[in-house]
Amino acid sequence: MDNQSQFFYSSIFKISISPKNYHFSSLDWAFKLICEKSGYGGGPLSDKKYYFVQNTRPGHTFYEQGVVDGEKQRKFIDAGDSRPIGVIIYYLLSEDAKDVSLSILDGQGNKIQTFSKEEIPTERFPSFDARGYEQDLTTGKPKATVSQGLNRFIWGTRYPSVSSVPGRPPVIINPFAKPGIYQVCLTVDGETQTESFEVQINPNEKYTREETDTKGEFWMKLYGKAEEGIQTVLKAREAKEKVANTLADSSDNQILVDQGAKINALCDELEGSMMPVGTTLVQIINERTKLVPKLTWLHNVLETSEGPANQGVINVYNKVASEMDETMASFNSQLETEMAQFEQLIG
Repeated sequence: MDNQSQFFYSSIFKISISPKNYHFSSLDWAFKLICEKSGYGGGPLSDKKYYFVQNTRPGHTFYEQGVVDGEKQRKFIDAGDSRPIGVIIYYLLSEDAKDVSLSILDGQGNKIQTFSKEEIPTERFPSFDARGYEQDLTTGKPKATVSQGLNRFIWGTRYPSVSSVPGRPPVIINPFAKPGIYQVCLTVDGETQTESFEVQINPNEKYTREETDTKGEFWMKLYGKAEEGIQTVLKAREAKEKVANTLADSSDNQILVDQGAKINALCDELEGSMMPVGTTLVQIINERTKLVPKLTWLHNVLETSEGPANQGVINVYNKVASEMDETMASFNSQLETEMAQFEQLIG
């Protein structure tokens, strides 16, 4: 096996569960979950033909579909489709439903993510050749919606990315779920059913379950710290908005204006310490690396490595987390003091 194939094969997570059928009230649904984390695809959306050649093997022709409903996809013209990257869930609705939601929970019942009827990545099978999307295969999302019949949902085994800050580049930190027991909960018109499934480590891996648990726990700690930093930035944005709304009706009060400017400067300093604030790509590139992007870099290391975090990664995280904690504590203390004075001036 060549090195490239070894890379994809060695990072396989297998998920399987025996299909079960349920019948109650107006809902019939069936589960089948099977996943192998492998395959290629997911480049920029394009209607141009590309050619895939590996070593001396026969080439294949495909369209790059980019990310379709959370799944990286290529549409091969002269070859079959690769297995979807994620947990495949089929459910059968005996009739159209007014309200549908699907939630993924961890083994302790903690909600990872919930998808509403409009958000559920779904693929319908209205025709035998899978062209029932009423849309050309080289373009984006299918127009199909959740409705009567067989529906397919693919969960990519990732946590949702951390929150975004309006006007700033998105922060992509979305850890893979660690091996273990998970649950999928489907709610249709107020009636709910739940099924469990297991994410298993590739049996060919040399890593132990203890090591994957350690990596997962560290990854979630990083995830939580990034979210904490972003929430602090959003808190600063809320403080600035409150100041702006107040000064819109009190611009003639110079003391209040000066206090508002003090709060704005404090909030701008906090945001500038957490993430890039440049308005152009050139400005962003020339800024020093901020705290949240440092966590993004560590996330990328964890995403592309197959073993637990090494000591170097842990040391960098501890240093960044300590600096974030110090920065946020100082900001929260100062903001509380300055906002109290601002409120007093309003009164």
